[in-house]
Amino acid sequence: MGTKGIEATTLFVITLLFFITLKTHRSYIGQGDEPHYIVIAESLTLDRDLELSNNYRSPWLKDFDPNDHHSVKTPDGRERPFHSIGLPILGIPIYAFAHGYLNLTARLFGPTTKDKRWIFTKNMFSFSMMLLGAFFSILLFRFFQDVTGRSKLAWIMALLFSLAPPLLSYSLVFFTELPTAVLITFLMWKLYKKEPFNVIHAALIGYLPWLHTRNYLIAIAFLLIFWIQEGVKGKRINFFKRLGGLCRVPTLIVFVLWGGILLANVHLWGGLSPTAAWKGIPFKPFDPAYLPISLPALFFDRSQGLFVFAPLYLFFICGYALLYKRNPEFARHIVIIIACYTITFAGYKQWWGGWSPPPRLLVPIVPLLALGVLMFVRAAADQKSWRWPVPLMLGGTFFLSLLYWQVPKLLWNQEDGINLFLTHWLGKVGTNVQDLLPNFFWVPYTPQWMALVYAALLLFINTLTFADLIKGRTPVSKKLSQPKKFVA
Repeated sequence: MGTKGIEATTLFVITLLFFITLKTHRSYIGQGDEPHYIVIAESLTLDRDLELSNNYRSPWLKDFDPNDHHSVKTPDGRERPFHSIGLPILGIPIYAFAHGYLNLTARLFGPTTKDKRWIFTKNMFSFSMMLLGAFFSILLFRFFQDVTGRSKLAWIMALLFSLAPPLLSYSLVFFTELPTAVLITFLMWKLYKKEPFNVIHAALIGYLPWLHTRNYLIAIAFLLIFWIQEGVKGKRINFFKRLGGLCRVPTLIVFVLWGGILLANVHLWGGLSPTAAWKGIPFKPFDPAYLPISLPALFFDRSQGLFVFAPLYLFFICGYALLYKRNPEFARHIVIIIACYTITFAGYKQWWGGWSPPPRLLVPIVPLLALGVLMFVRAAADQKSWRWPVPLMLGGTFFLSLLYWQVPKLLWNQEDGINLFLTHWLGKVGTNVQDLLPNFFWVPYTPQWMALVYAALLLFINTLTFADLIKGRTPVSKKLSQPKKFVA
């Protein structure tokens, strides 16, 4: 095993052990959409259909209410899933293993209670997500290593981001966000390496809308970027070559997968997305009026925002500016993907993603934000003025992860506008600190005009940081290695 293999294996083991030991605390974590994804996986595995009424009546699942916006009643009385079916399809082998194991132990040692069946099955899905999260840390390491050219830094940052919210949160629950993040990160890595568009890329792009309907736009964006990148020769775009890609096998695979999920959605919901079945459900369709609230809240809100749970992400804009100076084309690709993904959910009333670990809906693009932070750390680590701030920020991020590791329920929000982390660890002081933070989610709301103030402050901090990093200071390593000038 070479050096890279040892680094990847070590990273995988450390990350997986962190997840497993967190799970053994047996602290309340929550479930949200998870049991309903498992119900769909059960129906696909045992019944080979998507009619869920019999599954929800089973003894070990009857406690979960399908009418809580998790299923759709058809005119003929059938119970259809409200969630996309791509994740439950991936869960079929997991459920099949859990079901077979439980049946085997029942024959050998007697039947188990419904609670124990549910706990074991849920743990199998949780452990599968832990394995995926540990594998994802290796993917981040490879991606970061290629972008920065620094193996040690890439390893440290991959470990740090894997163990920090929100990636930590979603390596424990059977949600769509982590698999989507894996697919997006892998495709961005291949775009950076300028690999030719192939069958693997096509299969992943084609499967993105299967995981969730909000991935339609980002899948289209990926396909167009691969087409354009493959059709560019020098500085001229070879349009005939790009159009010729329409007839190639990878592109046909994409269209077949897209066509399949469109037909499945029409069959389930009567339209291309669940909005076609939202009669009587208090969700509004896309409304641009929500954007001034959702966009700042996803980053700044005291109970739902990214920066509150992982402050290191504050510097991702500076990192993008540094990346643009180094690789403008790839930086543009990242911005396009982030914009195409964000616009698909930020304009909905329930922009925070429901009862779940925050910020749920940012998770698929968080690795791209992490890349911006990585570029910032890479540049700052070489500057004398940042010699101490950078280790302190990285160490502080890891310390926060250890605090979450102690009490996993702090990773969840209760949809009440309260930051459980601050109130748990700091008590009344934490409540007072929380009151000073912006609140776009719960009454009393922070005025909308303050969102512009916070956005301007974020941009100002990143601009000053960027200017400081590029103004030509001599890096510490170079300054120490320069020979003294000879004076005659």
